[in-house]
Order: sequence, then C-alpha cells, then structure tokens
Amino acid sequence: MQAELIVVSGSLAGERFPLGPGDTRIGRAPSADIQLTEAGTAWEHCVVRSRDGRYHIVDRRTGAGPLSMECALANTGSNPATR
Repeated sequence: MQAELIVVSGSLAGERFPLGPGDTRIGRAPSADIQLTEAGTAWEHCVVRSRDGRYHIVDRRTGAGPLSMECALANTGSNPATR
C-alpha cells in the first residue's frame, strides 16, 4: 500500500492524497500538487519529501507559519513522517 497524506480539517477534510517517490508540493499556487484555498496559506507553503523510505514535511520559509489546515501522513511502513 502506498503512503498518503490525509486531511483532517479545513475545506479538504477527509481527502486522501497519495504520496509518490518524489516531492509533493502544497500551497495556493495552481501548480501545487495539493492546492489549498485557506486564508494564511502561502503560494508555495511546504513540500512533502520522500527520502530513504521516510517522508519529511519541509517548510518553504514563506513566513506564513504552519499549515492552516491539519493533516496527517499515513505510511504503511514502519518509518513515520518527520517534520
């Protein structure tokens, strides 16, 4: 089973986004892999990176602060997501 990002609050609550082997970009930009519309979300807010079998949430240092919606990373392996 593939790892996925599960949105737990906000306008996308309940949505599930599969995470591939590369980067998954999150933000307001039309080019974002996961596009958010919540106020306070930066154009390029963060990136979920897959490296060595682990997922990392990387802040794009926009000054917008943490994600404006809560999310959870579900990984079927034994390696948890780190921030």
